[in-house]
Amino acid sequence: MIGDLPRSLTVGGEDYFIRYGFKDCLNIMAAFEDEELTDEEKIIVMLDVLYETADFTDENIEEAIEKAVWFLSGGSPRHEKEEKPLSRLEKDEQLIFAAVNEVAHMDIRMDPDIHYWTYLSYIQSISSKSLFASVVRIREKLNKGEKLDKDEKKFYKDNKEMIDLREPTEEDKEFKDFINSII
Repeated sequence: MIGDLPRSLTVGGEDYFIRYGFKDCLNIMAAFEDEELTDEEKIIVMLDVLYETADFTDENIEEAIEKAVWFLSGGSPRHEKEEKPLSRLEKDEQLIFAAVNEVAHMDIRMDPDIHYWTYLSYIQSISSKSLFASVVRIREKLNKGEKLDKDEKKFYKDNKEMIDLREPTEEDKEFKDFINSII
């Protein structure tokens, strides 16, 4: 139904309740960024955190992974993303929450029951004038090799540590390829 927020996912014909709160889902995303976890460990974290009961069999584990990725993608078909990330949760957490809180007109961290898809809607509504949007815009231009305008150059020079992200590791690329191969 239009506008519904999923609270379960159907895997192998059975409904599995999920932890749909944005904090749980952001913990999964943080695990995806964790260089110390193997791809298998990242998948295990995703399944263990997202599904309230994760008693999947060899026959339905791939579908469970596929449905989890679908949910974490906001229910949208996956699109090939840029090679270089535009944000990293661990680095940008405070910038993200400041921008989201402005959209939500509240500190969303005080309400852990906010659905992850609502959080994603807030992200999509962030003002282009927010500090987070400015940082992402400069990262995007740098990733594409585009020239920064005079104000952006000055902002970048003054805030280089805030803007620069580490390069994706080979493991990051392999994990992205793995996720894309199963969906």
